[in-house]
Amino acid sequence: TGGNAYLWLTETPTSSPTMSPVTLEPTSIEPTCLRITTGGVGYDDGHLDAFVNTGDGNGYVRVTQSGVKYALNSVVVEKCYSGLVGLQVKNSDANAWAGSIETSVDGGVSYTPMVCKDNCTPVGDSTASIVVDGDGNGDRAVKCLNGDTCTLVNSGSWDSTA
Repeated sequence: TGGNAYLWLTETPTSSPTMSPVTLEPTSIEPTCLRITTGGVGYDDGHLDAFVNTGDGNGYVRVTQSGVKYALNSVVVEKCYSGLVGLQVKNSDANAWAGSIETSVDGGVSYTPMVCKDNCTPVGDSTASIVVDGDGNGDRAVKCLNGDTCTLVNSGSWDSTA
């Protein structure tokens, strides 16, 4: 957390150079913001468990309340993190949840869908429209079904060869 860094620069070359300190201000890195929003169509409302990994050594930590049924068009999570390595979602209830899962790297000005990395189909696809269901009948572009824990990553960190 923030001290000053110094860089010593040599003034105009002379026979006896002088050194002057230059203060470098710490650069601020925008946090990664997560937004999970329930869809607004028919049966999009439902249960969702979400866990974030911020790279702090604590692994995936729950960011939603267990047992909550999220209403149509509701914001499930909207929070910024100093580091967001990944997100895991699951639903052990037969009442599916559907919506969008997005991140922002500009402090929440603009959002981009995350990408399905593991246990969801199709791997590598955008979570602009995702269903998370405890059974196997949910239907959206990206599916996380049968109570599986599915891992999502920022689209900028997606590597299909990994």
